[in-house]
Amino acid sequence: MIAASALADNRGSFAAVQGALTGVPPPEIPLCAANLVVKSPDDQKESTTTNVILAVVEMNPCTIPSTLAQITRTSPDMAPLAAATAVSLQPNQVYLITMATVGTAPARASKIVSAVIARVPTQFIAVAATASQVVPSEETNILNAVSGCLPVLRPYIEKVITNQSFAKENLPVDAILNQCVFMALHDQSASLSPSSSRKN
Repeated sequence: MIAASALADNRGSFAAVQGALTGVPPPEIPLCAANLVVKSPDDQKESTTTNVILAVVEMNPCTIPSTLAQITRTSPDMAPLAAATAVSLQPNQVYLITMATVGTAPARASKIVSAVIARVPTQFIAVAATASQVVPSEETNILNAVSGCLPVLRPYIEKVITNQSFAKENLPVDAILNQCVFMALHDQSASLSPSSSRKN
């Protein structure tokens, strides 16, 4: 209660959040952090979420996955922002961050994937594959999220999805995306080859 009141008075500042979490035993950090977000005013939820993640990373980064899971369970609308903030600070935890947030906010899987890929674009295959393993029913939406983040792959993703549906195959997302990357690189190489240049 005191922590929530302090937060309301300080508009979810980093100092207020850090003060509210200082001294909290590690096993209790996820629940306390989530409560700070839940009890913050609507116009402060985003800033509070960001500051909570910043504080937890600084104080005890090992608790980030469990903290994210608790935040997204109780404040699912904050899942994409929480995941993006966390992965910016702890890119080596990208798998755990994706699993924690998608697992507790499956309806927001595609938004989480978009937010995370925007921060760590080189990890797009791992992020999408992890998310689809957690929520297989969201596979198409997850692939569409990748298309939105990486427009250069959009035509190839659409082509593979169409071919897969005609062939009644069910390739895993990482196989689909690796295939798309291969096709994109092949087309780029072909367009830059001497023979192609002579034709133009």
